[in-house]
Amino acid sequence: MRNKYVNVAQISEQKFRELIKCFALDLSASDTGKLINHKISTVNRVYNEMRFRIYDYCFLNLPDSLQYLDDNESFRAYSKHRLMKYSGIQTDKFPMFLKETEFRFINRHNNLYKILLKMFRDDPLF
Repeated sequence: MRNKYVNVAQISEQKFRELIKCFALDLSASDTGKLINHKISTVNRVYNEMRFRIYDYCFLNLPDSLQYLDDNESFRAYSKHRLMKYSGIQTDKFPMFLKETEFRFINRHNNLYKILLKMFRDDPLF
C-alpha cells in the first residue's frame, strides 16, 4: 500500500501517522522510536526532514511573524522552556529549532497533528 505522506517509504503509513502524532506532542526521537517500536535513526531522519519542511513553510507563509514574536514575552518563555527540554541545541540546527518553535507557538491552540498531516499529504517527504 502506498504511503501518501512519504514518497520513498521506509516506514508504513500507519507508523508515519504515529510518528507525526509523537512529533506533534513534542516527544524526542528516542522516545518516539521506543514508543512506536521503530529504529531511532529512521525517526531522527524523518524528524529532521519534518523540521526542514516546517522551516521552509514558515519562511514562505509566515514572513513577518518573527518580528511580532520578538516582542512577545510569552513566546520567549515558550521557546526557553523548549530549549531547556532539549538541553541545548547544536549551533547549525538552531535556526530550524527556532522556526519549529515559532510554528508550534503560532499553532498552539490548533490541532498540530492535523496541520502536519495535511502539510505532508499535500507535499510528501523525501
